[in-house]
Amino acid sequence: AIAGRLPPLLSRPAWPDPARTDGMLALARRLIGLGAHLVLLAPGGSCLLDGLLCLLRADNGLPTADRRRAVVEVFKLLPQLLRWLRPSGASAGRLGALVCAVRAVLDNEVPLSFSELTPARRHEVQELLRPVLDAVADPLVRSRELLLTVLRLEAVREPQLGAGHAEAAAAGAGGEARGARNGQREAVRAAVRDMVRAVVAKAPSGGGGAAGVSAPELWALCVDRVCGPADPGNGGADWQEKMLLLEWVSVPLCEEMASAESLTELVAATMPALASLWSETDWPSRLPAPEDALSAALVRRRAAFEWIGMLIARVPKSSFEPGGRLLEAAGASGLPDLKKLLIEQCGTAAKERLPLPREPTPRVAALKRLLHTAAYGGYVNLIVHTQSKPEVVSKLLFNWKKLWENAAPTAAFRLAQTPDHPTERGSSLARRPGAPRATTRGGGGGGGYLPSQALMSSSLSQGADDLGSGGGGGDPMAAAPHALGRAHTQSSQAHSQSQSSDGDAPDGRPAQRGPQQPEEGEWQREQQREREREQLFADDPERVGELASATLEMDALNKEPLVQLLLRAVDQVRQRGLEARGEGGMPVWMGRLLDTLSSSSATYTTRLLVARLVYDLRNLPLEPLEPAGGEAASPAPGTKRLFADHARRWYKPLARLVLESLHANGCFHYLAHDLLQLMGSWPAEAVDEADGELHALLGHVLEKGMLLCNDKRGPVLAENVRTLKLLLGRWAPRLGAKLPLRRLLILKQLKARSKGDEAREVQWRKAALHLLNALLANHLPLADDEAATTIPGGHWTRLMPPGSPALANAPPAASDAYTPVGPTELLDALLSCVKHARKAVYDPAATVLGQALASLGGSAAADKLPACEENVFKYLSELSMSDYTQAGTSRLLVLLDHLSEGYPRLLELRGRLLAVWARSKLLEVHGDGRANVLRCMTHAAARERSGAGQEEPAPLRGGPEGVPPVTTSVTKEVWEGLLSQQQPEVQHASLRLLLELAQHHPLDKLWPLLPALDAALARHRAVDCRALYHELLIRLRERAAEPGAAVPDAASETLLRSGLLVGLCDPDETRREAMLGYWHGQLPRSMAARLVACFETLYAPAVEAQWLHISTLLLLQLVHGAPNRHKTIFVKTLLDTSSFQPVGNLAPTRGSASLAMLPWGHEFFSQSQPASQDAGEGGPLRATQSQLYSQTQTQDQLGGVPATYSSQAADGGGGGGAAGGGGGAGAEAGTGTGGKGGAMDGGGGTVAGGKGHWQYPQL
Repeated sequence: AIAGRLPPLLSRPAWPDPARTDGMLALARRLIGLGAHLVLLAPGGSCLLDGLLCLLRADNGLPTADRRRAVVEVFKLLPQLLRWLRPSGASAGRLGALVCAVRAVLDNEVPLSFSELTPARRHEVQELLRPVLDAVADPLVRSRELLLTVLRLEAVREPQLGAGHAEAAAAGAGGEARGARNGQREAVRAAVRDMVRAVVAKAPSGGGGAAGVSAPELWALCVDRVCGPADPGNGGADWQEKMLLLEWVSVPLCEEMASAESLTELVAATMPALASLWSETDWPSRLPAPEDALSAALVRRRAAFEWIGMLIARVPKSSFEPGGRLLEAAGASGLPDLKKLLIEQCGTAAKERLPLPREPTPRVAALKRLLHTAAYGGYVNLIVHTQSKPEVVSKLLFNWKKLWENAAPTAAFRLAQTPDHPTERGSSLARRPGAPRATTRGGGGGGGYLPSQALMSSSLSQGADDLGSGGGGGDPMAAAPHALGRAHTQSSQAHSQSQSSDGDAPDGRPAQRGPQQPEEGEWQREQQREREREQLFADDPERVGELASATLEMDALNKEPLVQLLLRAVDQVRQRGLEARGEGGMPVWMGRLLDTLSSSSATYTTRLLVARLVYDLRNLPLEPLEPAGGEAASPAPGTKRLFADHARRWYKPLARLVLESLHANGCFHYLAHDLLQLMGSWPAEAVDEADGELHALLGHVLEKGMLLCNDKRGPVLAENVRTLKLLLGRWAPRLGAKLPLRRLLILKQLKARSKGDEAREVQWRKAALHLLNALLANHLPLADDEAATTIPGGHWTRLMPPGSPALANAPPAASDAYTPVGPTELLDALLSCVKHARKAVYDPAATVLGQALASLGGSAAADKLPACEENVFKYLSELSMSDYTQAGTSRLLVLLDHLSEGYPRLLELRGRLLAVWARSKLLEVHGDGRANVLRCMTHAAARERSGAGQEEPAPLRGGPEGVPPVTTSVTKEVWEGLLSQQQPEVQHASLRLLLELAQHHPLDKLWPLLPALDAALARHRAVDCRALYHELLIRLRERAAEPGAAVPDAASETLLRSGLLVGLCDPDETRREAMLGYWHGQLPRSMAARLVACFETLYAPAVEAQWLHISTLLLLQLVHGAPNRHKTIFVKTLLDTSSFQPVGNLAPTRGSASLAMLPWGHEFFSQSQPASQDAGEGGPLRATQSQLYSQTQTQDQLGGVPATYSSQAADGGGGGGAAGGGGGAGAEAGTGTGGKGGAMDGGGGTVAGGKGHWQYPQL
């Protein structure tokens, strides 16, 4: 009845009427929802489809806006339509008409390239693609026809020949092929991946219609069209369609198969075609000459290698042997040994030259490289799954012959300074090169390493202006990386969130259903969630390699398929125990990489790829790790690293490549930063002291880094300088004067001027100050050697390999002549920086100038020191008498603080004039200014203690007699006021000064300060202040024990000991451990004497509540280092005990004299026993019953329990316990005013408890 009434109701002329279109679409949606089989498959149901097709026609008469809206609404009905319209049966013709109409709309509306869309045009294309991709990904549809329609779109078929290929990078795409970063194309790929998953999962068909395409049918489609003729005019597939079917459909389809059996059954039906493809040994001679035909032939042959690589890794090798399932399915009983044939073909295609019938175009060259890479991938899997001898495996896999020439790009990569590339887990390298990978943004690197992409955004960290005084051990700028990494991650998340559009679900997908919206920020988030569900290590799910836990930066180099294959090959060889060792214990694969990097015949691009591999493999342990339970194997901290062990042979080739790449790219790029960080982590002993060429290379690397490290972005500048300081700290102590470093470069930067761009001038000078600080901190001379009139090792061009792209930027005449820089020039430049108006310059300049003056004292240029001192003193004294403003005073105090830190003699010049001036400002300034004054006094006190002022010449000697040291003028009242300040920086500086005075100042002047110290600092909120306080008390206690020292009175001695005992209960675990170590060294080492000391030395009123605990800790410290300290004490748990000691009625009167000897809580013993027990017998007593032995229950909790020593504490620690072995049923835990306690069991339980926030430290 319904079918009979449809034709007049849904007559075709009623559809394209603008007034009725919305109503007709609403009616169509309702009808399809109520009974799609009636309105689509009934004899009269074609009228509904005819009406919908009419709306898709371009000449239907609707206005443009109405027609576009109608097309979108019809596309939204595609999932419901395609569930019923199938390629077989009565609906085949209707399906063909619908697909043709959809293809016509997409061809007309979707542009030829996604990369050339304006924002408005992108929105229009997105509206059309979104419902189509919903239909492709719908698990109830699985339409083969719609899949082919989408894959034949020109924008989707746009050549994507590997995002990392250098031709694309040279074209200015930043290492990405044209359109590779477009979100629309990736959205199509994700939708196809969803369809593949639905096909493998055998999702039920929609409604009552026929089933969608199955996995065997989809695989047969891929094999038929990829291996078939490249003749689109006669139904064949061109090279673009073959490529998409190979990478987007066939490879994911094999990866999604859950088991080797299911994969075998999937492939078995197509084995005759595959065996024929694999047995073609003369295919190189039959390559066609036309470009399109040649491209299709290369893709076809690449598919042969891709498929064999996947199958040999997932299917048992017996399947390819005579009698095996796949060989029998091929029907090739007379075929020679298939495995041997495949090994020969893959090895030849990967390592030998492939002659082409024509000069290769860029497209053909890229396809040829992908073919060689696929052949090597199949070769790797064939070798590691069929061979068992390490020497044979290494000889076959790593004797590369022409592999690098075949598979590596020819054009040079352009490496950016701060690239924006994602990071990827190393576990995804087990996937095939074309498969999607789990990707996460931002960073974090491991092991304290700052990922180079984390340098992109955020303001300059507060530690970037600080200068270190030490060498390579510590760098004050080292606190910045984590903050930079967080800032970059947050900015990336904010950027991706800003891409979402209205009407979508929070995850970036359309609100109805579908893979995701084709917007860049949205599909990335959806791809992340989808890829996390992918299985990892499809090659061997049971074997998890060492690289699985690594984090790789997916830059253009790591995206090269050859790099990924070599990483996977190394990982597989190590994990399968097939790693052979060569000369000096170096693995064979590492030796081949070293030979390639050192070879003068290797191209620059090849050397970059090898360096990228070295950095990716940097954390490999010396010996392969055994995975535990299928988890990724991660080396423990302190594990010896493989590359670090062979660093001596890697230093020179890596340094040469870094220098070459810095000159070729003209910036301090991220790869140079990574490699220099790696070299800085290797042992300094690996640098050969006798290799002059290596020393010249290292010097040139540092010099070029100094020239290129500057950047207007603060975080980038800070990281570059931090890297150079790390290298100086590593190499300078080893090489000393053998490390050639021209000071002219630093001098030019110190004098840098930039008209109209003061910020750039500040950055240049600040970078030079940091680098000069690193030189002085590592005890290198301030100036050049006067005899060094030539560049050590020659001009850098002499160290470059022939044909290097770096030589294109070299000067026409490379001269070795050089004019050395003297100390006077550098000191004058530093003084000009001290006079600079910007604090970012004069603050670090004062520190470096102080270090420079100190370095001249024992050098050959010591005769120039008096004149330099006079210039500095003149400027500071003039500043003190000319600028009386608050800003001027603050500036002078900062300069005095930093200058006197490195050269405290300035404070003694001219009758201690500058020191006296600073002391006069102590009570006039506040905050940072007062802290500057206190630090100046600390430097003066250190100078007084050393007594160095008596050795200088008379005109510059310290103040005349009668001018007392400035520290003696600080009274007790002033000290009490300083210590009671609420500014931590002032208290910290005060403690530093007191600690210095405690070294030589009379003790009778310091004992009166103990009450103020105890009140202000014993429980200070800042950990560093408490640490200084404890250090001060320890020093005072040591001096008090010296013969003839002023003995403190009883009150002072109590405060001294009490402050040190309070440190045992410090909230900070590090402080507790430090104080525990101190007291352990102060107490007797015998148990009896220490037990006595616990009652005498360790008691103080301030720690009465914690006395028992700290006494126990220090008693246990005696056995902590015993050789048998890990021996088991209890061999059985209490539950295994067969008998208990009966206990009688322990309920004496209140006045009983034996009350103190009874267990706590004995009055409640009768309450815990069964009612049937005799009143006079208490029954067996378990030591772990919490109500009987709870040391933290108060009198209110215990009712009539008398007060004991522990229960009288106002703030008791935790208690409680669990009966039995490990806290079984019925266990109870006591609670107290200090928090919950722990548990004790008899066989391996733990004892834990605490007072408030304090917890027991680990012993």
